[in-house]
Order: sequence, then C-alpha cells, then structure tokens
Amino acid sequence: MKLGKRALGTVFALAASTAIVSTTAVKADEAANDLINATVWTQTAVEFKASSMAAFKLAEIMLDRALANKDWTAALEQGDNYQGKPPAVILDVDETVLDNTEYEAWLIKAKKNYSSKTWMPFVDAAQSDPIPGSKEFINYAKSKGVEIFYVSNRKAPGEAGTRKNLKDLGYPINEKIDTVLLRGERENWGSEKGTRRPM
Repeated sequence: MKLGKRALGTVFALAASTAIVSTTAVKADEAANDLINATVWTQTAVEFKASSMAAFKLAEIMLDRALANKDWTAALEQGDNYQGKPPAVILDVDETVLDNTEYEAWLIKAKKNYSSKTWMPFVDAAQSDPIPGSKEFINYAKSKGVEIFYVSNRKAPGEAGTRKNLKDLGYPINEKIDTVLLRGERENWGSEKGTRRPM
C-alpha cells in the first residue's frame, strides 16, 4: 500500500463535513469518528510538535543524569550487577519514533478499521514520517556512545519495512547486532516487550 504523503486535504474535508452536519440530520452510519480529530491534531497542531520536542529534550537531560550515575536503570528486570554493562536506550517505534497518521488518514478516507491486511502493506511501504524531536534525541544518545534499540509490537514479517523506514529517515541502526526487535521474531517474543529488552 503506497499512500500519498499527508492526506490532510481528505482529513480536513471529512472533519469539515462532520462539523457541518446538523445533529438532526446525522444518520446512524455517519457516527462521529474520533480518529479524524486525533489525526488532524497530530498532523497539524503546533502543540503536538512542541510537546513531542519538549519530551525528547527532557529525555536528553535525563539521559545525561543516567550516564552520570551507573546505578540508574529503567529496566528493572536486569537484576543485580548491571552497572558495568554498556548503556542503551530502548524506544518503541509506532508514535514514539515513527508517525503513522498517514495510515490513519487512509483508514478514515476508506471508512475502514485497523487490520493487519492493510497495516502490513503500509509497514512494508516504509513511508511513516518521524515523530518531532525523536531523531535529534537518538542522534544525541548515539553521540554519547549509547546503543539504540527499537522494540515494537509490529510483527516480525514487517522488520524489513521497519528497518527501511528508519534508515530512509536517517535513524541509526546497528548492523552488527539486532537492534530492531519485533513481536514474534523469536518464539518467546509475544506482545510483552520485557521479553525483548536487552539485558
């Protein structure tokens, strides 16, 4: 599935038509779609961009604090004696690093709900945009010698598309070790991400 970049015109038209419809004229099959508001807001609101960038700037500050204190860990499942291990940042992919609102705009236009049958072709098309501030944070972490792991509940067959999308946008991926860890990639890697976090 190849979608055009930012289907905003369609989303705005849908939002406008939803707003104009009289409450007395709304039919049961034309119920409000909260995905419209969420998609338009994420794609256009300066508040979304500012909040995202601020969160990643705060992450830089917290990373510096963590690097200065070897006893700091966010992965409590590491147990004892983790202080000598190399530092790593573990990030989700969808809506943390990659913005998938293009897929959501397509769902709205097509009047469909999420489905693996439409999601996987979108993943394979590798056309998600970056979440504001994410690449800058990741590059900052890399500059400090921190390894980046992308742990996602995307299914294992989507790894090639996920890697391509990240690389095309300039996100660093370590080719010497597996740093893109997807659901089902190994037998015990279900939806619980803790099983995939590097120890």
